[in-house]
Amino acid sequence: MVKIRVDAADMTLAEHAEAAQIAAENGHPTDGPGAQFYSVAAMAYLVHKRVDPTFTYAQALNLKMSELDLVNEDEGGEAAPEAIAASNGGAPQTSPVSGP
Repeated sequence: MVKIRVDAADMTLAEHAEAAQIAAENGHPTDGPGAQFYSVAAMAYLVHKRVDPTFTYAQALNLKMSELDLVNEDEGGEAAPEAIAASNGGAPQTSPVSGP
């Protein structure tokens, strides 16, 4: 299978709303832990069904991340840098108040 290119900037607002609706109608959360994966699956489904009308949301849920080309562009059209991780590998910050 050719990688499915999911570029949120190329999707209409209606498609974004439909992606959220598809996830919700299939019993998947639209917020909270892991919800973004259901959203990505719904977006991949909507994008790929443009070229393959037989493609289903169930098939999209079974895609591997390696089968997707997720595009994240900033407002200037340049590829945005990867999100900064919650930890940079340093020691945790100390509490401003210490002691018993």
